[in-house]
Amino acid sequence: MVEPSHNVIPRLQQLPGSQDPYLSKRKEYRTNLRAKAQLDVLRADGQSILVSAFDVSQSGIGFLARREFGVDERVGIRFAFDADDYEDFVVRRGTPTVGGFRIGVSAIEES
Repeated sequence: MVEPSHNVIPRLQQLPGSQDPYLSKRKEYRTNLRAKAQLDVLRADGQSILVSAFDVSQSGIGFLARREFGVDERVGIRFAFDADDYEDFVVRRGTPTVGGFRIGVSAIEES
């Protein structure tokens, strides 16, 4: 993966959305996106998958994917059809849903 520039999350936060009302069970505010944001996810094996983001917080992104991701799997994420470098994220959860999986990832902090 390439050294992250940490611009995917701030760019997603600029899209139209609404605050998640369930702050009592979360560490951070989460914004449910009303705009469709296509992201390009790069797996460690070099496979690139197009996904749709549905929410964003200060440290993570939720997206819908047709393929399952393993918990603790490291992935690179950038906006689809963008020439930016991939940013490093780690999968925190995956839940089956109609037509695919709801995946939650968090940004990997630079050391």
